[in-house]
Amino acid sequence: MSVPLYNNDDDDAETMQQKQLRFYALIGLCISSYQSIEDRLEDVFKSCLKMDAAAASGIFSVAKGLEDRCRLITSAMLTRNSNLQGLWDDLRKRIKLSADKRNQIAHATSVFVGRGVVIDADENGDHHIIGFTKPHSEMNLEKKTPSGMARWDMAMLRAEHEDLHELSRNMTVLFRILEDGKLDRPFDDWWKHPLIEGAIEG
Repeated sequence: MSVPLYNNDDDDAETMQQKQLRFYALIGLCISSYQSIEDRLEDVFKSCLKMDAAAASGIFSVAKGLEDRCRLITSAMLTRNSNLQGLWDDLRKRIKLSADKRNQIAHATSVFVGRGVVIDADENGDHHIIGFTKPHSEMNLEKKTPSGMARWDMAMLRAEHEDLHELSRNMTVLFRILEDGKLDRPFDDWWKHPLIEGAIEG
């Protein structure tokens, strides 16, 4: 069976160092972006019940983990209309999924995946590199999970960071509705969810 060969020669030391720096920067961005979302849960709780900040902080601090914090907010949402509850339920599920991904990323091992060199001999018996088995080397994260090995490459980390950015914007929309009962610009364009209109009107 023939193997496709690649002739990309961009795996020099300087290029690989830049790729590694971008890779580790994305890891840090994903972790810090997720943490900023979890840190804002207390503000959602406070705004939901329209409580004094100190009182809300005292109550919320009792919940030590993400699951307990989300339960507190879910209970607080019972005082609000069903559309707001639906928006929170959507966010809650996505926050939990992001938390699981954050844990994988934070506790995974970085792995360098090199590309194989294909060597052939000419008629004089001299050996030459005729290509590579992959377009380029890459960095991956690997984490063993109950369901198997979880792997993250650069593209997956970039996509996760974009998802976290969108989640943060959507969380801001919920907070603004809870806090103000309306959405001013630019927040009115940050989450196109079918429950938004009913959440405001309710």
